[in-house]
Amino acid sequence: SRIVVTVEVAGRVFEQTFAGPPDTLTNKTAEFVWDGLDHLGREMSGLVRARTRVDFVYPMFYGSGRSGASSFAQPGQGSTNIPARVEGTMSKSDELLIQVRNSGGGTIAEGWSLSNHHWLSPTAPSTLYKGDGTLLKTVGLIIETVAGNGKWGLGGDGGPAIEAELPGPTSLTLDAAGNLYITAYFDNVIRKVDSKGIITTVVGTGQPGFNGDGISATTAKINGPRGTTVDSEGNLYFADHFNHRVRKVDSKGIITTIAGTGQSGFSGDGGPAIQARLKLPTGVTIDASGSIYVVDDHRVRKIDPKGIITTVAGTGRCTYTVTTGPALQASLCYPDDVEVDAAGNIYIADNGNSVVRKVDTSGIISTFAGKEDCFLYQGNGVPATEACLYSVLGMYVDSSGNVFLADSWNNCIRKVDTNGIITTVAGICGYDQGGYSGDGGPAIEARLNWTWDVEGDPSGNLYIADHFNAVVRKVGLSSAFLAILTDADIPSADPNGLGYIMSSAGNHKRTIDLDTGVVLYDFDYDDDGNLFSMSDRFGNESVVERDQSGLPTAIISPDGLRTTLTIDANNHLTRISYPDGSFYGFEYTADGLMTAKIEPEGNRFGHVFDDSGRLITATDEEGGNWQYSRTTLDNGDTLTRATTAEGEVTSYVDSTDVVGAYLSTITAPT
Repeated sequence: SRIVVTVEVAGRVFEQTFAGPPDTLTNKTAEFVWDGLDHLGREMSGLVRARTRVDFVYPMFYGSGRSGASSFAQPGQGSTNIPARVEGTMSKSDELLIQVRNSGGGTIAEGWSLSNHHWLSPTAPSTLYKGDGTLLKTVGLIIETVAGNGKWGLGGDGGPAIEAELPGPTSLTLDAAGNLYITAYFDNVIRKVDSKGIITTVVGTGQPGFNGDGISATTAKINGPRGTTVDSEGNLYFADHFNHRVRKVDSKGIITTIAGTGQSGFSGDGGPAIQARLKLPTGVTIDASGSIYVVDDHRVRKIDPKGIITTVAGTGRCTYTVTTGPALQASLCYPDDVEVDAAGNIYIADNGNSVVRKVDTSGIISTFAGKEDCFLYQGNGVPATEACLYSVLGMYVDSSGNVFLADSWNNCIRKVDTNGIITTVAGICGYDQGGYSGDGGPAIEARLNWTWDVEGDPSGNLYIADHFNAVVRKVGLSSAFLAILTDADIPSADPNGLGYIMSSAGNHKRTIDLDTGVVLYDFDYDDDGNLFSMSDRFGNESVVERDQSGLPTAIISPDGLRTTLTIDANNHLTRISYPDGSFYGFEYTADGLMTAKIEPEGNRFGHVFDDSGRLITATDEEGGNWQYSRTTLDNGDTLTRATTAEGEVTSYVDSTDVVGAYLSTITAPT
């Protein structure tokens, strides 16, 4: 019945709707004009990430009942042609990077920069704008697989975790010794990867059931283990979901029950947790005082160090409403996980309401992340309460108070910083973006498939339960970065073996060798943030000379040679003059498009552009002539042709498949 096109860029949302009979809704093109400002009216610079979504909205009809049998709650056999009160929507999401302008203190003039000096847009930190004009889609956080070979199963105990089978990891926990515990909810075991990377089974036999307490955890039957946590003494706690218990495995490997009778229900508040009834517990965590929190039947309950259980959030009734007020009067709907920060604030993944809730130390609950009834991916670099989540199954709070969310149906890990801003730190977010790729590369460009949980270590590494890929992934920095980074620095790794350390404003501070950690280049800036000098590893310094307004006038080499720069009132570089008197000249349109380049020998190269700023003709003094054209085909592919003066044509057909893979087909002249 209609097509709705939405573009989200810099915290702003643009929307265009096409409506009408179905035969009029084919081959539509939506055009949006963005003024380059963010949601606060600030001018953006560098590369800005834009996300697009196309919603195809269809009318729905009530189905007919089954014939010859009871039809209540059963699928029908056809349509009644009676319009329903709801509509059906199929969506397609994508993202692109928009180059607003190459900014930063290292800009020489519009479109000109030094080749070894780079710029990182703070609004699109996964992309580095290099001084040579190329783009580097990377960050310092690299992803790798640390457990699981991608095959579902329980094989591999006693060997390297990377070679073992995992039956879809669901919960992750790290202890103080660096041991990683991996829960297999569907296969009724908990396994441990030690600090040397060796995997063993530490809880469960693989058979569902309950055969008692006070026995070795490896001989105990468990039934659907869910959330896990570890205390300061190395005791492991987990929610034994279908046994309606919270159980403990001590440092000697003996299993006991600390909460729940094994009978499903709710009872026992104010009394011993061992005598209370639980119903299908899920998330479990522990605070600094040793109190254990468990998600239990639309509630969060607390077991204090004396073993007394109380409810701290939720009424036990699921209603699809989100309110602020006393946590004990709030409705939680299918909550899944719980975490506690160092200050004692409680975070609850309220999945039925598509939000994360926060209970402060005074017992007041509020929305911490997500929007009510917004089950999709939306919002990056915006306040977390303006973003949309799609089933947060796991969470992790680091020592600084940053909260990491396993946004499961969106196949990514998201971070809410201490200022309340949400960003993606691993995975390509979106319901249709699941996959398995990216090991050895930037975490933000990797594909994950149903992120069930996220955990972290004191070094800042993250561990991800990549459920449907049957692996555990690790996200962390290169060791070369760790030795030199400050808290505010942003690292970026290049496949060529170089690492770039950028300031929080996006300015290039250092270039390092990722193998050795040696600093290859240092960059210094003046009080106005303009590039002042650059030094190599041997101490050779080049200086950018500027006038009183900060405009570059010359570059002084380490041996004192002066290369003069001429920049006009439009910030266009019109001449580069060398010490010997030779020069390059450049001519531009008013919009800054280079129409001509004149070499020191006098050779002139011309350029002609279309109304969109694309090059359509290039010429030289010898009669060379190249024509360029670009066409969007009916199927959405892009066809580009390059034609020489002799009439030879080279064509390029660029396309993107359904999983986002880019393909370019090049046909050379025959």
